Amino acid sequence: DFGIAKLMDDAPAATGARPGLTSQGVVCGTPEYMSPEQACGLRLDQRSDLYAVGVILYQMMTGRPPFESEVAVEILHRHIHEQPTPPSQVLGSDPDPLEAVCLRALSKERDARFADATEFRDAILEATRAGSRITEIYCSNCREVMRASDRFCANCGSAAPEQQMAASGQRKVTRRSTRALRQASGEATAEVLLRALPQRLAGEAANALLAAGLRRLESPQPGLQSQLIAGAPGSGKTRLLDEIAEGAMEKGWRVIAAGCEATGAMTALWPIRQAVAALLNVDARFPSHGDIARAASLIGLSWEALPGLNELFGLNAGMTSVEYAVRRRECFTSAVQALTEGAAGRPLLLLFDDIDRWDAPSRRIIQQLVGAQAEAPVLLLMSTAEEQRDWLSCPVVELPRLDRDEILTWVQALSSAASTLPERLASHTPLTPFDLELALRCLPAEGEPVVFATVVTTWLEGLAAPERQILQLCAVLGEQAELDELDTLRATDPEGQEGDIRQHLLGLQQAGLLAGVGENTWAFRSRRVREFVLAGIDRERGRHLHREAAIRTERAQLTPTVRALHLLRGQPSRVRDSAGRVQTAELIEALREAAVASVASFDDPKAVRLLRTGLKACRRLDPADRLQHEANLIADLVDPFCYTDRVDEAIYTLRKLIGSGTLADSESDLQRALGRCLARKRDWKGAIEAYQRALGPLIAQGRRPTLLQLYADLARCLDAAGDRKRALAELGEGLDMCTLGDGPRAAIDVSMWRYLLTVSELHERGGDLKLARTWAEHGLFQAERRGEELGVMRSHEVLGRLLRRLNQAMLAEQHVGRGLDVARKLGDRRTSADLLFLRAKLRAAAGRKDEALRCLDESHRLAELLEWQRGVEQVAQVRAKL
Repeated sequence: DFGIAKLMDDAPAATGARPGLTSQGVVCGTPEYMSPEQACGLRLDQRSDLYAVGVILYQMMTGRPPFESEVAVEILHRHIHEQPTPPSQVLGSDPDPLEAVCLRALSKERDARFADATEFRDAILEATRAGSRITEIYCSNCREVMRASDRFCANCGSAAPEQQMAASGQRKVTRRSTRALRQASGEATAEVLLRALPQRLAGEAANALLAAGLRRLESPQPGLQSQLIAGAPGSGKTRLLDEIAEGAMEKGWRVIAAGCEATGAMTALWPIRQAVAALLNVDARFPSHGDIARAASLIGLSWEALPGLNELFGLNAGMTSVEYAVRRRECFTSAVQALTEGAAGRPLLLLFDDIDRWDAPSRRIIQQLVGAQAEAPVLLLMSTAEEQRDWLSCPVVELPRLDRDEILTWVQALSSAASTLPERLASHTPLTPFDLELALRCLPAEGEPVVFATVVTTWLEGLAAPERQILQLCAVLGEQAELDELDTLRATDPEGQEGDIRQHLLGLQQAGLLAGVGENTWAFRSRRVREFVLAGIDRERGRHLHREAAIRTERAQLTPTVRALHLLRGQPSRVRDSAGRVQTAELIEALREAAVASVASFDDPKAVRLLRTGLKACRRLDPADRLQHEANLIADLVDPFCYTDRVDEAIYTLRKLIGSGTLADSESDLQRALGRCLARKRDWKGAIEAYQRALGPLIAQGRRPTLLQLYADLARCLDAAGDRKRALAELGEGLDMCTLGDGPRAAIDVSMWRYLLTVSELHERGGDLKLARTWAEHGLFQAERRGEELGVMRSHEVLGRLLRRLNQAMLAEQHVGRGLDVARKLGDRRTSADLLFLRAKLRAAAGRKDEALRCLDESHRLAELLEWQRGVEQVAQVRAKL
């Protein structure tokens, strides 16, 4: 139970007969379990080992070692000089017969201890028999003999009667916590079953799935195989994945596991970052370009994946200027590439738990991963509780609830033949494994439902106040909690600090509420329990703790979404004073930052939800402050609205803000944002009017970069409305306005290549290829003048296409080659595939068929890697002609 195992011989250890691990003159190991003579560096024998076993027995009886401290030297000093506190005093109960055995094993003088393991074992057995003789009582229902420490009758399951102290030596049993009952010398059938719950408790479907998974592990097959495990919360999906993972590690597989973000903030790409970071063996929080490059090289990952991996971890090396769609495509493709190629030839098991609670970009990567190709064996196992699973094209296995026969079979195997407990539990079917655990904790009457709230309330009432406080702090932090963050948060808790936090965590672990998932990390065993605990915290205290978590915890400082979530939960119900207004303004800014971070991680739906929450928070402010905050939010984050089904909401909000007449400084940005939303709805007339209204204020403000973008947007709307002539005229006017008449070769400190390529695009659509070429050359000049590699690549791409249509193949080849070099440098594989396809057509036209086929092969490889179906089809068409 405490992560400690000791292997002892029944016969005395022959000291000096053979070398052993217990050596004299050396002080090393775990100080809590060291004997006094080992702490002094003296000669050791078998009685030194029995002292350590006595420490284990003491911990089993009390829940803690006899001597504790954060300083190892202090623990050793106490082993040498202090007597342990008797377990009965620690528990506040009458002495147990085992207490004398335990304290003898912990004697300072080794001669006072047991001589060998046999004597120690016999003393334990005798104490156990003695405890049984003096603690017998009778069940008030069936008159079956019970022990005073039993909580339930082993025969009928009835609650044990309260007993008064009797002359026979029977002692009254107090209804302490479940942990205290387990520490007593006897346990009732329900408690035995509870303790004996296997790590994986499931029915026939889960057993069959486990067997099939283990068979797959025995004989790895090349390629990627995927399986989705579905089931209600508490059905044992995570336990099943854990057991398969254990089998995989035993058989030499590399295992990578990822779950949902622990705070519930659903930070964009968080699960995928964790999985890829584990695969690359880098820190997901603080990676560097060099770390990723070295790790990718060590596992044989293609250099093509590096720009996308940098984008995944938010490093943006070389891709800062690349278009949003290109960055998203490269990020997703590189993540899939790492997860399929990163095992360095070893079989790879990917375990993705609770994908129904993953963010949208991570789920999109899973979709792409399921359809990916792999040369090495890759087994992808996922779990979900969602009912709609058609978004994922892979086999699905449902884990049903345990039926009556399965529960009867399981309980009968662990209870006495005459017990009525199996029938009593089976009357509540169907149950998930977690529901069955709850039923064992409360033992409701036959046929009555297992009420979650009632069971958990009783469960929590058995905790000491400091343990309950730590559990609530864990719930505030999320489904997992780090020791240092708990310590930081407890220091700000109005309830104060009592006792050692690590011991409280161990107590919660023994009570079955938390599980240790690392040296300093604890997690709730059930998400439902965490939500129940969180909801039970006093409202004002909960708000205070969430505000402190937003300010003080590392996760909140590193992740804007987590910080925004804590601030949202820490908001007062009403804004009554200046402090409340400051908190609301802080929340709005945090939501804006979180939305911007979500857009940067390609989660537009999440950004829209955060933005809408921010707009609702604005309603808590005074009218003047409210309008300004709303304007800042909607102007900065209009793009996510445009590319989701919330565009109508954005249009309504923008028109309301513009109509207020109080935001003159922001009117140009609001009108431009309105034009983009209307253009998204193909309302060209409305978009043109909005853009034209934005021109005047922008010209007055002299914001030339924004002015160029506005003229380009206006021209595209005019062209879409069928007025190309006017569109070109507006582009000419915008160029003159920004260059003061110096034309497309003007040396101004503004990026112009996009604007000039827009002019080229409109001329190409009008059929004037020569003029389109001229404007594309202007764009290339401006990009090269300012060293903008993306502009250089796009200009070469356009010129290569135009020159081919103008039958100038040699010049076209030169531009294609230069564009391809830049595309490879930037990591834009889609543009690389396009340029290779264009080069193949140029070389095929020149009669260089073999070279054309090689270019087509490379273009096809990239198109397949990117899942670019149109690229795959166009390569197939040209190859067929060749």
